[in-house]
Amino acid sequence: MKRLMFAVVLSVAMMFAFGGVQAFAADSPADDPDLPDYTYVEKVKPSLSISKGTATSGVVVKDYDGDTTSISATITLQKYSSGNWVAVKSWSKTTASNTLSMSHTKAVAKGKYRVKAVVKAYKSKKYETITKYSGTVTY
Repeated sequence: MKRLMFAVVLSVAMMFAFGGVQAFAADSPADDPDLPDYTYVEKVKPSLSISKGTATSGVVVKDYDGDTTSISATITLQKYSSGNWVAVKSWSKTTASNTLSMSHTKAVAKGKYRVKAVVKAYKSKKYETITKYSGTVTY
């Protein structure tokens, strides 16, 4: 019994002497992949493909519950140059629907490209702004 008590006391003393017990916080709701990232929008998916010198830039936006009053989006085809992303061409669209989809083409030269999508989803007088980027494509 004395040995057990000594072992417990020694263990507790070592925990305090060498930094104590570490506690880890549980995942917050924001870390849960099943919970939404945005208030009104379920999906913002910018896209980019380049084939034979033609870039196809697009975005798909969908709201959660179907009651946004409008969605507007601007997509910008960007080219990486001298350490910066530079705008090549922009397109915009607004819809009074709960989904928005657009796709546009542009002739491009060799280089590294991406699409920047800036979306505003309106619900009555409230709105949220979301900026997302496609993956990069090297042509």
